[in-house]
Amino acid sequence: MSRRKKDKSDLIHLGQRLKAARKMAGLSMEDLVTKAGRIVSKQAISKYENGIMEPSPPILEQLAQVLNVKPSYFQQRARLQLSDLYFRQKSKLSRKEEDAIKYRAINYLERYLELEDRLGLTLPFKYRVKKKPLNTNNDIEELVMKIRSDWGLGRTPIVNLLGLLEEKGIKVYLTPASSRFAGLTAKNEQTQVIVVNSNHPPDRIRFTASHELGHILCSFPEDIKDEEGLCHVFAGAFLLPREEIINLLGQRRHKITLWEWQYIKETYGISIQAAIYRALECDIISYNYFRALIHQLRLQGWHRVEPVAYNGKEEATRFKRLLAFALAEGLLTPAEAQRIGGEELPPALQPMA
Repeated sequence: MSRRKKDKSDLIHLGQRLKAARKMAGLSMEDLVTKAGRIVSKQAISKYENGIMEPSPPILEQLAQVLNVKPSYFQQRARLQLSDLYFRQKSKLSRKEEDAIKYRAINYLERYLELEDRLGLTLPFKYRVKKKPLNTNNDIEELVMKIRSDWGLGRTPIVNLLGLLEEKGIKVYLTPASSRFAGLTAKNEQTQVIVVNSNHPPDRIRFTASHELGHILCSFPEDIKDEEGLCHVFAGAFLLPREEIINLLGQRRHKITLWEWQYIKETYGISIQAAIYRALECDIISYNYFRALIHQLRLQGWHRVEPVAYNGKEEATRFKRLLAFALAEGLLTPAEAQRIGGEELPPALQPMA
């Protein structure tokens, strides 16, 4: 029996999925042709992606293998397109690297939203603050105090910041990337997602996620010149509130020991360098002493690898917890769970007894 010929909409859909898989893999059309053993031409790939021509099953299977997706991926209806989300990022990446991260984030978000829908457990981000243009560090400090109060955080260290963001309804996606990438935010009317580089150490992940939270919650004037700088202030204040760093270091200091900086890092999960900036922002140290401290960090190579690590764990587990629940309760078959999970199911996700 001959297979049903796909109509135009089917071909367009298949082409969109092929393009998304290629972008996720960080490959150009020519790269894909080479990795697939030149079984197709670049022109053929272009025709597939534009819905002009249909690949044969053997070719589609080979392309799926190269792109590390299952052939069924190409048949699944896309819930989101790149145009459905607004991405906020000042990128230092190549276009290819940037597209790979964006398409991986969309793929993750598609699977996450499908899982929530299947379980009836959607969790939108509902928190809103009064839209007041923020121009100064003091504006940021006041906003952070309100957020921490509203969220019941007080002045205490935040344990597992990524978990906290998930509880509030923000989707968090950790993905490996080059050192040039820190993080980005994406949103549409229903969803907020923060993407962070999983290759970075936990304290950097925490600062990046807090910085991106600043972009989500802060309202800046249209003519603001240093939005990134103010979001850095937001991140530092969110992780280490003004009252707390003053409580730890004192109102005014002329010298501060390495042990004190290490204690702050180990307790609050903020890098020594970010804590030094925080001390300057809170007027605990002078600008001259700040410059001397930053100079010493560079001399010692500590601006790259600091002398002490933050050992707290930063995990975004809600997606996996929902997947485990659905699988254990028989709400998803193992095949469905594997498709939505996007990878082979580890033994720990098999129901016990």
